[in-house]
Amino acid sequence: MDPDLLHAFGWTGEARPDDGRLGRIVRVDRGECDVVTDEGRLRVLSDSQRSQDLLAPATGDWVVVVDDPELGPLISRVLDRANTVSRRDPSEAVIEQVLVANVDLVLIVHGLDRPLPPGRLERFLVVGWDSGAEVVVVLTKADREPEAAIEAAATVRALAPA
Repeated sequence: MDPDLLHAFGWTGEARPDDGRLGRIVRVDRGECDVVTDEGRLRVLSDSQRSQDLLAPATGDWVVVVDDPELGPLISRVLDRANTVSRRDPSEAVIEQVLVANVDLVLIVHGLDRPLPPGRLERFLVVGWDSGAEVVVVLTKADREPEAAIEAAATVRALAPA
């Protein structure tokens, strides 16, 4: 058991749950998640399509993992979230789709080997700002197109003033 492992993944709380093992979700697939606990990485069962009264787990969530004698490790509950990066679910009219939870920093990365669409950048900025996390725009491949880099930087400054 390595108690520092969860601190490396961002755990800042003191109290640990009494009803199972504390873990952080690092990957979500349909019906299963990868969760890091003090004991390392586990593949656990989860219901990513939970009913409306339960919180569906997302990457970044802090969770309680219990061992079921028949099913193995599974997520019993999701702890309170500090924040979320989310969007409207494209398949539903009013349902929020949480992309990631409990983040401090949102990076919007764009390669300058293609044009920077201002509308898309603006949408990504709004999603980031709505999360409450710090938002940073990263422009890569500036050495390939110096003029494009200058133009893109001006677009970023116009849409996301410091």
